[in-house]
Amino acid sequence: MLEKHLRLGVYNTLEVNRQTQNGLYLKAEDEDEVLLPNIYVKPSMQIGDEIDVFLYTDSLDRVVATTLKPKLLLNEFAYLKVVSVDKFGIFLDWGLPKDLFVPKKEQKSLRVGDYSLFYLDLDHQTNRLYASQKIEKFLKKNPKYYKNQEVDIIIFAKTPMGYKVLIDQSYTGMIYENEIFEELTLGEERRAYIKKVRDDNKIDLSLLPIGTKSLDMACEKIIELLKNNNGKIELNYKSDAELIKKRVQISKKLYKKALTKLVEENRIKIENVITLKELE
Repeated sequence: MLEKHLRLGVYNTLEVNRQTQNGLYLKAEDEDEVLLPNIYVKPSMQIGDEIDVFLYTDSLDRVVATTLKPKLLLNEFAYLKVVSVDKFGIFLDWGLPKDLFVPKKEQKSLRVGDYSLFYLDLDHQTNRLYASQKIEKFLKKNPKYYKNQEVDIIIFAKTPMGYKVLIDQSYTGMIYENEIFEELTLGEERRAYIKKVRDDNKIDLSLLPIGTKSLDMACEKIIELLKNNNGKIELNYKSDAELIKKRVQISKKLYKKALTKLVEENRIKIENVITLKELE
């Protein structure tokens, strides 16, 4: 559906209105126009076509359209890299020709090459997009999650206790170090599970589902590992916890429970090695 008016920082569905030597002019329902430069124009784009483009301002503060996909949209968070610094602030790589500006008052101490979590906002006075590292003021309050609810996360900071994560583009939470059984990467986007919402609204998460779902997932991890190793692995009840963590990405306690379940289901046999019965 055609946009009623041009909107910065998001994807807009606009109509191809006219062609010039500089590119195509696209229009919204209110007849406001924006240029799609020639570099983004495809031969298939015809007058009257509706196309999806992202709108931002160029180095001269003119609103322009692009078919490129930015790493960050308006009112959302993303983990981005600092590419330059000046006395007014810092600039981020967000996948567009013009780097994204972070005003000095919206940042903490960062240098070129650093990564951090940022929020994209619009200055309505200047009509400019800018990013902020001070994410706390943009987070939602009073989470209403239930235990074991599956959520989307971005891992954005390492602390002595574990990893801080952004939850569903809305809240922050913590995955504790003693509950992590695989390598995590800052900036990684993945699924996680709500473990607890505390009285102070702080959120604890787990990378594995809680309860029977966790056990089922552990069983499938073991079966997959067996299939990838010709039906045999040398990891039994007495194997070292760190070795289990490295190879299966679960705790030894959960691994032992999963082995027992698989034996009871007659899917594996445990002797000196564990054997997958279907491949015997």
